[in-house]
Amino acid sequence: MKRRGLTVLIGAILVAGLFRLLTIAPVPYAEYVPGPTFDTLGKDSTGQDVIKVSGAPVTQSKGQLRFLTVGV
Repeated sequence: MKRRGLTVLIGAILVAGLFRLLTIAPVPYAEYVPGPTFDTLGKDSTGQDVIKVSGAPVTQSKGQLRFLTVGV
């Protein structure tokens, strides 16, 4: 085998090995993804208001106030 071919072969093996190491090595980062949203002005699964206000006048809203959760 010529010297150039041997150099290319060794280089390809090193690159493949480093790529494999990079794909399985643990990293100190987490991926955040959007989770489900909840209407905080609406009712929960039991039929009670999500937010309860006492000591102040309460008005009904036609809109929504969405609470976004985040998954890791």
